[in-house]
Amino acid sequence: MSATELVQKTQTSKPNRVQDAEPSTDKHMTNILPLKLRQLETPEQQSDFEPMTQNQPLLVHEQPVFDVIRKRRSVGQVTQEEPTREQIERMLEAATYAPSHHVTEPWRFIIITGTAREEFGNIMAASLSLRMEDRFSDKARAQLMRERNKPLRAPVIITMAMVNFKEMKGIPIENIESAGAAVQNMLLAAEEMELATLWRTGDTAYDPMVKRWLGMTPEDHIVGFIYVGFPKVTRPQRVPTHFSQRTTWLS
Repeated sequence: MSATELVQKTQTSKPNRVQDAEPSTDKHMTNILPLKLRQLETPEQQSDFEPMTQNQPLLVHEQPVFDVIRKRRSVGQVTQEEPTREQIERMLEAATYAPSHHVTEPWRFIIITGTAREEFGNIMAASLSLRMEDRFSDKARAQLMRERNKPLRAPVIITMAMVNFKEMKGIPIENIESAGAAVQNMLLAAEEMELATLWRTGDTAYDPMVKRWLGMTPEDHIVGFIYVGFPKVTRPQRVPTHFSQRTTWLS
């Protein structure tokens, strides 16, 4: 559906639900390695999976987890080289190991790549234009163009969504916390593979028109848009506030 059609139907059409993604059918996509990189050494270990070819290596620089945590940074400037399907699916697998009270597993992933980013940008700009009093001044046109180009900042965008939120078991805030932990797992898995990531929300994450384009209802939640690519700049340095200044010990 185009941005224009979505603007016309936002208030009238019945939204579709986000469907669970089907497993990849590409023969090279079926051998996604678990978080601990390993080699399948025997036919019995390989089972029904086909190993990746030498032309499609999954490059992972195994490091102590604490080192990965300390190195992780938000990097907004990336190249247009697209990470491999294996790399993105490794991030998604990492997310699924996040703690989840009542095993609600509240996460749903919507991956935006290629020309879908352009359509996403059109939706974002169309939505913004509805909230603007002045849409036709030079300043407004420039603002709409910036909004339209935002999804093009990275070759891959992972949308972390929570659907059927009101029907989930447990306390709502605990499900949100689980989804946030899943995002952090993705960011750390990306860091281990030397990918650059940026976790964004903003008005777009709460916009009913954007949710409808993604197949969600207005009551569903977007935890964030994770922009993923290869870094174009050196990761920024950061020294966080020492934990001792935010810690109370009771004994």
